[in-house]
Amino acid sequence: MSTPAKSAPAGAADARYARAEAALCGALAELLQKKPLDAVTMSELAEQAGVSRSTLYAHFGNVMDAYRAAVATFYEHTQDLNEHFSYTTCRDGHAVHPFCERLRGAGPYHGVVRDSRFLPTTLALQEGATSNATCQQLEAAGVPADIAESIYRFQMSGCYAVATSEFGRRADWPRFQEALDRFIRGGLEALGVRL
Repeated sequence: MSTPAKSAPAGAADARYARAEAALCGALAELLQKKPLDAVTMSELAEQAGVSRSTLYAHFGNVMDAYRAAVATFYEHTQDLNEHFSYTTCRDGHAVHPFCERLRGAGPYHGVVRDSRFLPTTLALQEGATSNATCQQLEAAGVPADIAESIYRFQMSGCYAVATSEFGRRADWPRFQEALDRFIRGGLEALGVRL
C-alpha cells in the first residue's frame, strides 16, 4: 500500500526525510491515543514529532494527509490485503501479520485503527488497485467486476469489525478466527473460487 505523502524533494530523499516522516506518523499515532483526529492540529502534530512546521508541511498539507500516511505505515507489517483475501487461514506467525491479527495487536497505532476513518481510508488507499489480484481471481471465476469489488470490501470490513470488537480481545480468539475462515472459504467456493 503506497503512502499518500508528498515525494521527497530532489536531494532530500535521504534518511533524514524518511525519519521525519516516520516521526510524524508516530506522533500522530500517539496523539490519537489521547484525542480524536478532528481535535489534532498541525502545530500540535509538529510539536509532538519534534519537527518544525515547515518540515511538517514539506510532508503533509493537513492532518488528514498525515492520517493517510499513518494508515499506510500501519500496513508496513501487515500482509498485503490481496494476499490476506486469498489465504485459507488468518493464522499469525510470520514477520508480516494477517490483517485481523494486525488489527488486534495495533499497539501504538491503536488510535489510528480505532478512528472511524480507518476503514474508509484503507479502502480508498486500495481504490487504485481495484483490478487487484483478489478481484481478478473472482472475475476469472465468472464473478462480475462490480460484484468482485463488493465482495472484497465486504471481507475487509467484516474482518475489521470482528477483529476490533470484543471478540478480537477474547482469549479464545482462534475459535472465532477459524470459524470465520471457514465461512469465507465456503462463500468463495460457492462463487466458484477455489483456494
